[in-house]
Amino acid sequence: MMFFKDCVECMATSDNVVRAGLTPKFKDVETLCNMLSYTSGQDWIINGTPLPTGTGFSYDPPVDEFSVNMYKVIKSYHATQPIFDS
Repeated sequence: MMFFKDCVECMATSDNVVRAGLTPKFKDVETLCNMLSYTSGQDWIINGTPLPTGTGFSYDPPVDEFSVNMYKVIKSYHATQPIFDS
């Protein structure tokens, strides 16, 4: 997801991870290199939906695990956002 040239990466939790470095956890470089594909996938451009409070946008990718809210913060404005169950 891109917000004005900032990148947000969202990942669901998983035990299905192959690591190659930058961690003290088990690394399996050979398996990771064998899994790599250098073909491009489809670009996802997700247009945000305005939040009901008018203070930002909700970005809902076509997966059930998560969505991302972007809040527009104005110094002189006070707003209370709803609490979302996870």
